[in-house]
Amino acid sequence: MSSETEAAQFSNGTDAAQVISPNDDHSVTPGDDEIRHLNDAVRSLPSHAVKYLLSAGVCIRCIFRLFGIRDHAYFRSSLSPSVMCNILGEGDSSSSESMESELEPEVCRICLGILQFTYRDEKEMLVKRKNGDELAASIAELIRQEGHQIDGFSLEVSTPTIIFENEQAVRLYMKKKYGSELWFQERLSECISTKDALKFAIVNPLEIILRNGAGESRFYRIAYNPNPN
Repeated sequence: MSSETEAAQFSNGTDAAQVISPNDDHSVTPGDDEIRHLNDAVRSLPSHAVKYLLSAGVCIRCIFRLFGIRDHAYFRSSLSPSVMCNILGEGDSSSSESMESELEPEVCRICLGILQFTYRDEKEMLVKRKNGDELAASIAELIRQEGHQIDGFSLEVSTPTIIFENEQAVRLYMKKKYGSELWFQERLSECISTKDALKFAIVNPLEIILRNGAGESRFYRIAYNPNPN
């Protein structure tokens, strides 16, 4: 990693483990309107700052939340770093393969995989879901396996403090590097927390799945702790 990206010091709370990609696909393909909206959102970002964050090992969903982009479309998409750079005019199709291997972090340096929908299963293996729809479906399946039938729920999400510390480190570095640029105060002040971004990603699809399978009226409290340690 270059000296520039090393200036933002991240902490790593993960252990080496195998990552499992599930065979079942609960993803929803975005429509043309969502794709256009997503492209517009990407083009609204400062390309040089996005390229820095990608090179520092920050996942795309963390980049979106750092800049305060709230629309659910970016959670439903499978936008890759190379495609993102192409949208920003920072790459071309001939270099996309090398760019992908260079920029795609296995585990995000800020959220430690939480917004990559990575978690440990009961066998302590790392499982990675493609998007919020898949994660919501896996949570709903666990509820069904336990024999619960509900028509309402509250969702509590807890995240390790190391994630907040990582976020503060990158925000301080970005302030030092980009603080004099016009976009900085407006965009970085709208940052969404990892916890809220995760809720934003899974609450609506989880509500739809559980409502469709509801039996008698029951209220269920779901505590989700995506601790990567």
